[in-house]
Amino acid sequence: MSIATSHKPVAQAARAGLLVVLGVWVNSASAVIKCWINQDGVHECGAGVPPEYAQQALEVKNSAGLTLKTLPRAKTTEELAAARATEEIEARKRASESAARQRRTAADKALLQTFNSEEDLMLARDGQLQNLATQVKLTENHVVKLQRSLDLRISKAADFERRGKPLPPDLAQNIESEQKQIALDRNFIATKQAEQTAVKVRFEQEVARFRELRESPTH
Repeated sequence: MSIATSHKPVAQAARAGLLVVLGVWVNSASAVIKCWINQDGVHECGAGVPPEYAQQALEVKNSAGLTLKTLPRAKTTEELAAARATEEIEARKRASESAARQRRTAADKALLQTFNSEEDLMLARDGQLQNLATQVKLTENHVVKLQRSLDLRISKAADFERRGKPLPPDLAQNIESEQKQIALDRNFIATKQAEQTAVKVRFEQEVARFRELRESPTH
């Protein structure tokens, strides 16, 4: 018993010394230094970075000289502003894409709820085209009548000029009025013809989309 007791303080001291050594080793291994390039282009290292080099790119090393990580240089005001602008553009793009998907979903739902078959779509298309064609035909007939009237008035105006007589004010006004109306009617015809083309294109797209939705496993 006395022998064991006499060695106990020695063992405790040895364990304490070992812990101290281990602690020093751990602290040494975990110590880091930072390296930078000074104004003369010289590579410098230290526990702390001088203020004038704090915004530079830095290398973080352990006590053994191994690089743990690299810290990029701080961005300039211009670079930060450009980054914010890019983020805003990307955010608007994502919002626009999200809104487009929502519109597409709503349009698909309306398409399926409105039409039961491709034949229904064709009937709707033909009805719209017929309505536009009727408007074009009526306006064309109106242009023909106006042109006949205008031709007669122009002929009368030419007769007054040949006889050297002044043109009656109402005749001049009627000629101008009919010329303007003919121009308006022709513009209306061109607009309706463009609408006819747009209707054909739109229904071609809707038929293709209708077929795609109906063939989808989710419908």
